[in-house]
Amino acid sequence: MLVSCRSEEPSGADGDTGVNVDTTVKLTQSEVLDIRRTSSEFQVGLLQDGLLTFSEYEEAFLAMVQCVEAAGLTLVERPQLTAEEKYYLLLWYRDRQEMERDQPKADACRAEYFESIDRTWARRDPSAYASMYASALEALIACLSEAGSDLPEKPSLDDLHVLRDAFDPVYFRCLQATQESHRIPGWAP
Repeated sequence: MLVSCRSEEPSGADGDTGVNVDTTVKLTQSEVLDIRRTSSEFQVGLLQDGLLTFSEYEEAFLAMVQCVEAAGLTLVERPQLTAEEKYYLLLWYRDRQEMERDQPKADACRAEYFESIDRTWARRDPSAYASMYASALEALIACLSEAGSDLPEKPSLDDLHVLRDAFDPVYFRCLQATQESHRIPGWAP
């Protein structure tokens, strides 16, 4: 059984996502106070100056991964940095019993090292990635057209959702290929 933790030594970790944006997140004073009350000492240390940089986000993510590995959980692959500048992590469980036994360990690592950081990082402006999402959508439509999917000349999102909702295998193959080529696991229009 696979369980993913998006957020997202990692593949593509050279920091070059192809998107040039200021990835620093600024927190208000009240947000910093709230984090001091609700977060671990580790996360408070990273956020106490009211800023979250990519290197701090990465430090927190890798600390969570180290905790998960120390707890004996199995990673499907090394964590990957997505084009959205988020890390993506997949854990492997042999069965439901193992998941029920080990997921609390993963949750504890996330709570200790990453939860507040991830929530803060998610506040970045998504419009910075609009051109990447548009390119991914074009690639998905091109793949579906080349594979012979029955689409209008200029398909709408509703047209794509019909294929998705019908569990069309071509749609999911093209979606996976697009996610991989654009480094955006979990993305879907």
